[in-house]
Amino acid sequence: MTILKQFLTLLFCCIFLFLNAQNEKSGIFKIYIHIEPELVTEINKKYTDRKFLSEVSTSAVFPENLLDSIKVISELSLSSKFSSEVECIYKKSKKGKVLSTIGANGELEGMPVNTLKNAILTNDKDQYISISAYITSGGKKAVLDPKWNSKVKPMIKVFVKVQDVDKKVIWKKDAVLQDFSELRSVSRTRGTIVRTKRETLSPEDIFIMYELALSEVLK
Repeated sequence: MTILKQFLTLLFCCIFLFLNAQNEKSGIFKIYIHIEPELVTEINKKYTDRKFLSEVSTSAVFPENLLDSIKVISELSLSSKFSSEVECIYKKSKKGKVLSTIGANGELEGMPVNTLKNAILTNDKDQYISISAYITSGGKKAVLDPKWNSKVKPMIKVFVKVQDVDKKVIWKKDAVLQDFSELRSVSRTRGTIVRTKRETLSPEDIFIMYELALSEVLK
């Protein structure tokens, strides 16, 4: 009878801890994804005789559904990892407008952007999560045949940090993936115009790279 009682007590404690873990709530207050412009610029024209507005570039537009998918895969992956209810949380203006990244200087737009201090002050969560991702050429460039002048090999680094309400770091990890296909580029000069055409990462490529790297971090 004593053994049964001890077993039932232990079982009750396990159930209590499990349910408590399931009730924990976490917020992703920052997703910063920076993409090296060279990897997404399809065509670039540089006018060597101009001091202002000397460059014109063409890049693919990142569709709204893939921006949403990045946030959703982040929430689902972190929920599974930490057995917690995870959602993106946003900073708001004084008028109540949701603020997010604007997509300047290689930064992916529409992502939650906040400081840890403000996130804690304006939300009631048990943990606060920040994600940083950098997609770069890895510094590798090689000369090819006359048709294609050079090639670069893209890579991605993702860093995830989890903090509690006292700003204490309770978990952090990063991962680097670089086993991706090389991208080629060619430059031609005509008079004062230098025209560069590149193989680029598509929005779908960027999403897949992020998903793979995040999965590697959370292993």
